Amino acid sequence: MNAQTNYSDVEDARASRSARLPNTWTKIRYVLLVVSAIVGLTVIYYGVVYQHPLPDHPVLRGKNDLFLHAVAFLALSVPLLLLWPWKPIVAGLMALGIAIEAVQFWLPRRTPGWDDIVASVAGILIGGLIVLTLRAVGFRRK
Repeated sequence: MNAQTNYSDVEDARASRSARLPNTWTKIRYVLLVVSAIVGLTVIYYGVVYQHPLPDHPVLRGKNDLFLHAVAFLALSVPLLLLWPWKPIVAGLMALGIAIEAVQFWLPRRTPGWDDIVASVAGILIGGLIVLTLRAVGFRRK
């Protein structure tokens, strides 16, 4: 009987401690939210606000803009797809990519392009593949 009481006390202590300390998934979720916010603000800044051409890398030979679109939306999609359901996130990211190109139509030094939208969608799709791979190896949303 005394052993059961001790076991019950240990269970109560564990429950109390776990209620006070956030679990690992909660910590990961906060980090992913911060990463998403930083990447999202960076995408919007360079997509709409920044008025100078970005430097071109010699390996990309004039396709630097497309590469940056893909990488930006890849970096934005992975944490968001890990946190929330896919359909609204993919739709929202695609809408963001289209909105950035639409706003560029009215900016003097920026030119919108369908190829930029395609590169953004490619980044989202690659991000989706990364998330599927992470989930296949055991990283699950709780």
